[in-house]
Amino acid sequence: VAVRTGPDSLRVLSKAGSAELDRRRDGGRKVYRYRVTDGNDPLGYAADARAAALLDGGYHGGEEWLSATVDGQRPDVVPQLLELNDSPRACDIMLFAAPGWRFAGRSLGGHGGLTREEILVPWVIAGPGLPGGTSVPAARTVNLLPTVLDLLGKPAATPLGIDGESIADRLRTAGAT
Repeated sequence: VAVRTGPDSLRVLSKAGSAELDRRRDGGRKVYRYRVTDGNDPLGYAADARAAALLDGGYHGGEEWLSATVDGQRPDVVPQLLELNDSPRACDIMLFAAPGWRFAGRSLGGHGGLTREEILVPWVIAGPGLPGGTSVPAARTVNLLPTVLDLLGKPAATPLGIDGESIADRLRTAGAT
């Protein structure tokens, strides 16, 4: 369960425990903090060394959260939930089914959950100026439109969402050493 506690804050609760998520601006950059407040870490980040390093009580950038959590069971949830909090369609209380459970019938998949099966989206991009056989470890779906526009020579005017910026330069240099 995620409960809005303010415009830049949420409380996350599970059977394991509860935590507070909050966001602030550090200059022009958004930074995010996740603090376990009761019981065990409800998102399971404490069990992974890379993610656990961000549970130091400090604020960390969105790319840090993505990089540290992309290989875990709940990738990028801290910035994603706080950015979702901005949507006029977001409600004050959000329920997420536990892994293996669904709110509706016999669906084979889900949408809108917090687990890697519902969050991770593979991309395959090829074209002129992009080295073959290389990869970028992680990006967000919000980066897709600005990246495609950039590759077509029509960069997006402003960033979208969390960091909705083009990763075209990362793709162009992914194989460089």
